[in-house]
Amino acid sequence: MEKPELKPCPFCGKDAYYSWAVNGLLMVTIGCVYCGVHVKAARDGYGDDAKLSRDIVTVWNARV
Repeated sequence: MEKPELKPCPFCGKDAYYSWAVNGLLMVTIGCVYCGVHVKAARDGYGDDAKLSRDIVTVWNARV
């Protein structure tokens, strides 16, 4: 998966990180290493990995 464009952390304004892992379960995490806020999404079984990634990026980037 390619690294998506992320908005900075909504609390401290620092850069956000994006990580994903596959171990029978796709787990995508976006968060801030400075203040610890994060969002996670997971999918088991079959599905569209790219859509899951786009959806969580949309959630991170759409917050107020």
